[in-house]
Amino acid sequence: LPLDQQWMWFVDSDVIVRPDALRLCLHLSQKRGYGALTLLTALTTVHLWEKLFMPLAAAGWGAMFTISLTNNDQDPATAYANGQFFLIRRDIYQQIGGHEMVKSSVVEDCDLMALIKGAGHRGRFLLGPHVARTRMYATIPAMLRGIVSGLLTMLPAYPAFIYALWTASPLWLAASITHLLAMTACAGVMIRWSGNPAALALGLPVTAVGLV
Repeated sequence: LPLDQQWMWFVDSDVIVRPDALRLCLHLSQKRGYGALTLLTALTTVHLWEKLFMPLAAAGWGAMFTISLTNNDQDPATAYANGQFFLIRRDIYQQIGGHEMVKSSVVEDCDLMALIKGAGHRGRFLLGPHVARTRMYATIPAMLRGIVSGLLTMLPAYPAFIYALWTASPLWLAASITHLLAMTACAGVMIRWSGNPAALALGLPVTAVGLV
C-alpha cells in the first residue's frame, strides 16, 4: 500500500472469504481510484426454503432499488452498500465522520456510502460471488424478519394469466405468458449471479407469493 494510504475493512463474522479476498479488492480499488468498495456476496443456501426465497429476494432488492446506480459517479443521490463486505479508505472514513454519523440508522451501510459519494469520492457496489459467500438466515423466522420488501413486480403476471384463461382472451394470454417467461428468465440470471442454480427460477410463483 502507498505509505499515505490506509484502508478499513468491515466484514461480518458469518461471511466466508477466499484467502486473497482483501488483496484482490485493495488492488482493484487502488488501480481504479475507488474510495470505497462493497460486494454482493454469493448466497449459501442449504434448505429448500432458502433456495426458493433468498436468492430471488436478494436479487429483487437489487433490481427494485437499482443498486447498480451506486457506481454512477454523477449520481451521488443513489448510494447502496452491503455491510457484510465493505472496504473504505481510512482518510475518507474519518473525513465523513465514520459510523458515528449513522449510528441511529437501520441501514448504516447505505448511509455510509451516501456520505462517501456526497463528499465527492468514488464508491463501487460490485458482484463478488467469486470472492465471498454468506448464509444469511438459518431459520424461517430469521428470514422473515430479515426480508423487508416483497417482490411486488413479480405478481401482475399471475392474475393476468388466470384472467386470460378465464376469459379465453388470446391477447391477455399472449401478454401474460410473455411476462411470465421474461420474469422467469430474469430471475434465473439473478439467481445464477448469487451462486445458486438458475433452475430455481422455476419456483418463481411460490417465491413471489410467499415473499409478499
